Order: sequence, then C-alpha cells, then structure tokens
Amino acid sequence: MRVDPGCEVRLFEGSRFSGRSVQFRGDVSTLRSIGNDRVSSLRVRCHSDSWDDGYWDDGDWGGDGRRGVTLYRDLRLTGTSETFLDDDPDLRDNRVGNDQVTSVRVSRGCRAILYEHPGFRGRYTELSSDAFDLRGSTVGDDRISSLRVRCDGRPGGGYGGDPGWDRDRGVTLHRDLGFTGTSETFYGDVPSLSGSRIGNDQATSVSVPRGCFVRLYEHHNYQGDYTELNRDDPDLRGSRVGDDSVSSLRIECRRW
Repeated sequence: MRVDPGCEVRLFEGSRFSGRSVQFRGDVSTLRSIGNDRVSSLRVRCHSDSWDDGYWDDGDWGGDGRRGVTLYRDLRLTGTSETFLDDDPDLRDNRVGNDQVTSVRVSRGCRAILYEHPGFRGRYTELSSDAFDLRGSTVGDDRISSLRVRCDGRPGGGYGGDPGWDRDRGVTLHRDLGFTGTSETFYGDVPSLSGSRIGNDQATSVSVPRGCFVRLYEHHNYQGDYTELNRDDPDLRGSRVGDDSVSSLRIECRRW
C-alpha cells in the first residue's frame, strides 16, 4: 500500500469501519499486521498547507467523523441509503441507485445539489438541511441521477458563492506549452473533462490566479496521481500528473 506524504490511513478488518484495525502514516510493503486479504473498509485523512478538508473535524478515528450527504430511497430518511462525501456524476453504479431517492440527510455545514440527469445536468434542487420528502422539490422524488456535495472547509467549498470563496476567478487549462493553444477557464470542480472544450488528456500548461489552488487529476472523478498548484505552470511535463494526462480537477479560490 502506498500512502502519500501528509496522509494517514486506518484499515479495518470488518465492513463499515468495524473489527480489528491498524493505522499507517507511510508506505507499507506488507499488510501482515492486519492480515493479507482481510481489509474490508478504510478511513483516509490528508493534511497540507493549502488544503484543509475539514473531514476529520472531530479528531476521533473511532467515531464516524464524516460530513456529507446521505441519500435514502424512502420517505423520512428510511430505506436503503448511501452517504456521499464528494460529487457523484452518475448514481447508476451506487447502492442507492439511479432515480430512487426520496429523502436526504445533509450534515451541518454542508449543502447538496441534486440533479435530474447524470453529469450534473437537467433540473436541480439545492439543500442545506434535511429533506424528508422530495416530492415537492424542483427535481422531485425518484428523479435524482447525480449530485454535488459541498461542505465548509473542504476542496470545492466555494461552489455557489459561499462566504470566504470567490466564484469570479478560475483556473485556465491550455492545450499547448506556455499558456497557448485551445484553452478553457473553470470556476469549480470538474469530475470529467471529456465534455469540455479543452478535452480529456489534453492540458499541457495551466494559469492559476493568485489566491487560487488547483488539483489536476490523472483520471476521471478525482482518481489517480494528481498535481497541486497555486501558481502558473507553463509546462506540465515535469509534474507528477504530466502533460496530456489531466482528466478531472478541483479548484479553490479564496476571497481577498
């Protein structure tokens, strides 16, 4: 198991963070201390100067410590459910399922944007508190196919103009070296660049305004290697993610 600098992971023998567990703060060449092929769930927390995700705000590995949005199939927060700590562009491969949501729990300090179609398209409903019955909402019940999750202090928290965040500044990706070629400016998180003007696996340089941070990910949905920047980079070839390899990104811009 490889653990990035500044990160910690706790591996659990049972599902839903139960059973025997062991904590690591660096790369591990063998998992014999917990047992090979015995890990059923895990918790991850990472710290850095520029990103403070607020995810472990209770500081307790033994508790839940998660803030996010929980979708339920039935009224009044009952039935099959699933908790999301981040955006999901397509609910079809999730436990709760596509077009199945009827009620929603929203953690304190979080907001949910529920969309009618995959890829954050169509009508949407925005919530900052629990909703026991979505039948009277704009998007309606049994109609949700994708969602965005925004919690105070986490990457992407500026979505929708929260206090402390600036939605008027963005990060520009360029297809060629030295900020040239086809370009596109983004003002919020993008789980997939496939439908954008810049395109998937095309960025070679990036413009980052002062006060902004960007994470460029190798794969869709913020997966794989990533490069974190708080200033312009005219040539991504020497970065961890590399050039012509960016597939998704997260953006954070602070107000002056």
